[in-house]
Amino acid sequence: MEVLLLKDVPSLGFAGQVKKVSEGYARNFLFPQKIAIFATKQDIENFKKAVKRSEVDTSIAGSRVAALASQIKNIHLVLKKKAHDEDKLYGSVSTEEVANLLKEKGIQINKKQIEFNKTVRTTGEHKVFIKLTSKVKPELILKVVGSKE
Repeated sequence: MEVLLLKDVPSLGFAGQVKKVSEGYARNFLFPQKIAIFATKQDIENFKKAVKRSEVDTSIAGSRVAALASQIKNIHLVLKKKAHDEDKLYGSVSTEEVANLLKEKGIQINKKQIEFNKTVRTTGEHKVFIKLTSKVKPELILKVVGSKE
């Protein structure tokens, strides 16, 4: 029996390949796990079309992420916080504060996407990373200004 693999199977092959397997293996393992389907000409064509569609969608999303990353790299944020005489802050800068500053600049970022190298507890310039994807992490500069109020 020939099957079209929908997912990679370590001992069998990669997604999109047509493989010959025993009927028992296909009916008892591959089909219930939704790892493979019967290999008909129509199914193979549909799978190839779906792969092309997902590649196009991925490239469009990638270009959007790249545009957002380049926009973020050019931003310098300024945050006013209460500070001691020695430039130490009362408390620390939160990711929510950075997300609100970005929102004011017209960039919608979830506070969970914001990462600091270390906790920001002093005035001055600090690097902040925005995790857009697992590979794309643009960096921006956050300037913390202390106030006595």
